[in-house]
Amino acid sequence: MKTLHRLYISPLPIDQAPRERASRFLGIPGILKIENSYRVDRDILKNLVLESDDDIDEGSLSRYVAEPGFHQIHLILTGDQWAELGLRPTLYGQARTVGGQVITYGAWDDRRGILDHYSKEIQANFTENTLGEWHEGRHGLGPMLGIMNPTTHAAFYGYRASDSHLSKSRRWVRKPYPLEDWRALPWHLLPDRQPPRVKVEKKLAETRFNVLAFVGQLLDNMSRRLNTKPTLFAAANEYLGREASPRDLAPDELACAESVTNIIKDVLPDFPVITGTWTLWDALENDSRFKRVASPMPGTIIISPTGTVKDAKIVGHTGIFARDLIIMSNTSANGLWEENYTLDSWNARYRAAGYPVYYYQLTQ
Repeated sequence: MKTLHRLYISPLPIDQAPRERASRFLGIPGILKIENSYRVDRDILKNLVLESDDDIDEGSLSRYVAEPGFHQIHLILTGDQWAELGLRPTLYGQARTVGGQVITYGAWDDRRGILDHYSKEIQANFTENTLGEWHEGRHGLGPMLGIMNPTTHAAFYGYRASDSHLSKSRRWVRKPYPLEDWRALPWHLLPDRQPPRVKVEKKLAETRFNVLAFVGQLLDNMSRRLNTKPTLFAAANEYLGREASPRDLAPDELACAESVTNIIKDVLPDFPVITGTWTLWDALENDSRFKRVASPMPGTIIISPTGTVKDAKIVGHTGIFARDLIIMSNTSANGLWEENYTLDSWNARYRAAGYPVYYYQLTQ
């Protein structure tokens, strides 16, 4: 008998009851057992960045979400949180495979009315949220079991044939019992995994002191947090509204490179503190951990180096992208790290003055 291990993570308290109900229904006696773990992480939105409007960046997913031992990890988001991340509103969920692990995320908010198309049995065991969560999970589990993704729609949308949606434009042609395909999957091919947390829970179950369970969970969470390296975007975001160059190696009005390199050091401790944009440009060009890219995303460094324009009337500048092409950088007037440019206003000042504009992405 195989056990499918799933971890749910949410920035808000998780309603476990409907997830457990759906898992019991999807379990197959003698063939498949489903075990769920749950975690509330209020900082998860700060640690995720977009690769595009269709996907969360794989690096931020693997760094902040992936945990060995689970077959699948699902992020429970509300519609407002989905919008805050910048994902397009017509996308309700997504499945990714990162390092052989299924990572899914979605925001259904019980707003689509899809359960009305199903049998009373399905309606009794699923909410619209949990149906969407399992649908996205099935997208990832299919390849794990060596099956093509189109069969996902046979399992949860109930197409009469697993690939019929490839030739039919109507997505609402359904069977009243859409889970026959799920029960027929080759579950014997599911890799055996065991989350570290399960071992801790079993050990603590042998004691009679609930305080031990609490302390064990606390230490586990602390260990995970201490071993987590922030993204450049998350590190830069933490400095907003305060000085990012407190040592004042350069005057406040010229502290942009010092500020950026102090933030880089939070992610790469061996990176040097640099006070000039030309020297920083050279360092980024020659550090294999950074790659020059054509398009920026949250966490991308932008730099227009001083010394690249003859007889320039203004000095160059550097900063780090936030979301929506907003740029965080040192503000000369007060020495604080602020969101003080957009890409358009940066170009209007520096590109218009003849400066080149380079983007560098941290790749590891």
